[in-house]
Amino acid sequence: MLTFVRILVAIALAGIVVVSPCSVAAQAAPAATIADAKRAGDGDPVSLVGKAVTYAARSFFYIQEDARNCGIRVQMSGHGLAAGMRADVTGSIATNDHQERIILATFARHNGDFTMKPLLLRGSSVGGGDWHYRGSYGQRGVTGSTGLNNIGLLAKVHGRYEQIDPTTFVLDDGSGQRIKCSVPTGYVLHPDWQYVSATGVVSMESQDDGVYSPVVAVGNLEALAPQPLLELHVHCIRVSDDDGSRQANVTPAQIQQWVDFANTTYALAQIHFLYDPAADFTDIQSTLINNMAGTGDYNWNQEKAAANQYAAAYPNKVVFFCLWGPGANPTGGGFSWTDYNFIAMPGFGDATHCGHPHYNMLAHEVGHYMGLSHTFAGDPFAIYDDAYYYFVNHGSDPAVFDGDGLSDTAPDPSIRTMECDGVPTVTFNDTDLVLPRTNIMSYYEEAAEASHQQIDRARWFLAQRMAHGMSAPNNSGVANPIEAETMQIVWTVSCSLFPQDMSPWGTGNWSAGNQLFGVCSNASSFALGLPVGLAKTYRIDMYATYAPDYGKVQGWLDGSKIGSVFDGYGPTVAPSGRITLGNAYLTPGSHQLGFTVTGKHALSSGYFLGLDCFELVPVL
Repeated sequence: MLTFVRILVAIALAGIVVVSPCSVAAQAAPAATIADAKRAGDGDPVSLVGKAVTYAARSFFYIQEDARNCGIRVQMSGHGLAAGMRADVTGSIATNDHQERIILATFARHNGDFTMKPLLLRGSSVGGGDWHYRGSYGQRGVTGSTGLNNIGLLAKVHGRYEQIDPTTFVLDDGSGQRIKCSVPTGYVLHPDWQYVSATGVVSMESQDDGVYSPVVAVGNLEALAPQPLLELHVHCIRVSDDDGSRQANVTPAQIQQWVDFANTTYALAQIHFLYDPAADFTDIQSTLINNMAGTGDYNWNQEKAAANQYAAAYPNKVVFFCLWGPGANPTGGGFSWTDYNFIAMPGFGDATHCGHPHYNMLAHEVGHYMGLSHTFAGDPFAIYDDAYYYFVNHGSDPAVFDGDGLSDTAPDPSIRTMECDGVPTVTFNDTDLVLPRTNIMSYYEEAAEASHQQIDRARWFLAQRMAHGMSAPNNSGVANPIEAETMQIVWTVSCSLFPQDMSPWGTGNWSAGNQLFGVCSNASSFALGLPVGLAKTYRIDMYATYAPDYGKVQGWLDGSKIGSVFDGYGPTVAPSGRITLGNAYLTPGSHQLGFTVTGKHALSSGYFLGLDCFELVPVL
């Protein structure tokens, strides 16, 4: 041992640098993932394989992981890469003057192809907060931005457009943060655009005052037709039992917090809720309504009828009841759907999530009221293992987690233990799923925005409600219905007609619970026998069905057109409510009421149709 020490001393005196075995082991291996690269310090080596290229300019490009959880800028001139490729990259990590982590590449090559799907972000989420940030490690976030850090990721943003200069514009979606967007030189911006959808990579820039602002490097730009603003008054009914006990724990001021969050969520959809705490808040005593728990409740039909009756006293308003719920303790839950005319909410003080008030709860339930399903299928899983075995036992297909069938919302396993942890992805075997943490129809803490397809669906359902004083269209309760499924089929051309049970889409929504379903093609036609008892002038009303695969039909009576073309397309199966075809003088006997398929909506997948019933209303 003494001899070894003398040797070390001699080496040290000779000026030779000694590297200990521990020092060698501590030298970092090249980062193999983008997350590892961002967590590394400036100058550390990076070696990435097969990463998706999402944006490319002359002297730099962006890459990201397939799971869409991490992306980064790569600085390199003459790289020869383009968006849609995969790339191998070697170099070292660095931080640019705007505090964005970048890779200084010494080598980059094309290694296959892959087209990345962008994340949909609201303005206030672009950039996100700090991620493992400490000095030259991790990634600084954007000042004032919320949610997960998305610097370096491909994203889509929508909003009101304002051009700044030939290559720069800003977008404002009403969420409180205007987003600066830049396009390459030569890209033509139009000053007369009003609303646009921009797809590009999220970057950032530092300001002189120490503020860090988001910038989107745009690769694709689409002008959007401006949608009219839909302004909806809301009214809260605070409920207690018949004797005044078990009153919901909520105040008018707390309702305002819920409404404010909903307005931020649906600003991009051009949907705005109006609320006056002094005028739009009332109290009732009803043990029946105070015990509502949803469709699984034994008294649901009676409760729904009573709540609909109260809601009818406030026409053209979105009515919601704040309830205690069944039992000695307040429920803390809410519910709604398209086939009744109210929203059920708990007391504000009884609804908490992730350790804070459930601020986004009204926005979520309003989504159901407007026809939006959960992002997840069925009920959430309690723990990871439950979701994992369900996935494996159903063919390891991510589609088993798809709750709404929309292509711009991700399949959502919805694991309760992950709602508040901020983890962006979950992995089952070799399958990475990006969690829709910011989507308002999920159960995640960050839920605060709606996708483009969700917006289209919400506005469609609102249009139906607004046409009926904010009541859900309904085909039941017709005074003298002539059931289409029992009418004589006089003749058909290229169309098969048969009765269909409508109970799978809700009880009490269709007359007699059935309809006449038509499996038709374009230009199909048929005639039904319309019985008439007395010679009179009648208003002819039709009650039909909307569905995603229904076409457009033109009605005719005894050979002459009657009414306008009815477009049966709807984003989900729903009753139409009353549609007046027109007035006609009819003699006793059987008349031919026919329909011809004239085409379909661009979003419809078929030319089918559904007719529920008709009514002949005498015109006095």
